[in-house]
Amino acid sequence: MTVIVIERDFIARWVREMKRRQNSENQDYYTGYVCAMSTVEGMLAMCPEYDFEKLFSPGDVCKAMILHGQRDKHFKLGDTIRYSPTEVHDILNEARRGEI
Repeated sequence: MTVIVIERDFIARWVREMKRRQNSENQDYYTGYVCAMSTVEGMLAMCPEYDFEKLFSPGDVCKAMILHGQRDKHFKLGDTIRYSPTEVHDILNEARRGEI
């Protein structure tokens, strides 16, 4: 699963700009477009802000996996470290809490 995080202020700025640029020659199309963009603006206003502190960069994940793998007795030096998705979830939660 890929997670893409886009700053909500960035989206809101572009929605407003697209509404401003919209050509009003075809009034039916213009009205529908503005209604759709207004709906997006309303959704952005109602959605809670995303907590960016909850995100891990690829480097953060790599570091957490290595640190956890170094103290895991299942692995010896030179072994390939393999964890299930559930184990990775638990390891990242440990890293967030500062336990690694």
